[in-house]
Amino acid sequence: MTINSIDIHNDRVNLTVHLDDEEPILFFEVPRENDGSDNWARVQTWLDEGNEISDRLDYSNYYSDMRRAEYAELNQDEMRYDDLKNNTNTWELAIDVIKAKYPKP
Repeated sequence: MTINSIDIHNDRVNLTVHLDDEEPILFFEVPRENDGSDNWARVQTWLDEGNEISDRLDYSNYYSDMRRAEYAELNQDEMRYDDLKNNTNTWELAIDVIKAKYPKP
């Protein structure tokens, strides 16, 4: 199978490599930086042929998607309850860390 196109993944860390083939749609992911893998060698060959990585995905809501994913990892109800009982602010601090990690554009 040959590479059809390559996009920067919505996590902004990886590349999504789309392959030519009939349905189902096939793809694989590699890090944005060359990791020395066989898959990255395929990407490098494709790039050497004059192709370019595209950044065509809509990232206007990227920060909120990433925040939502990290919020889901927190046990927020437990954190808020413990904060009320212990007069602490661990929940607030945890939310602040996530918001700082993924700021609004």
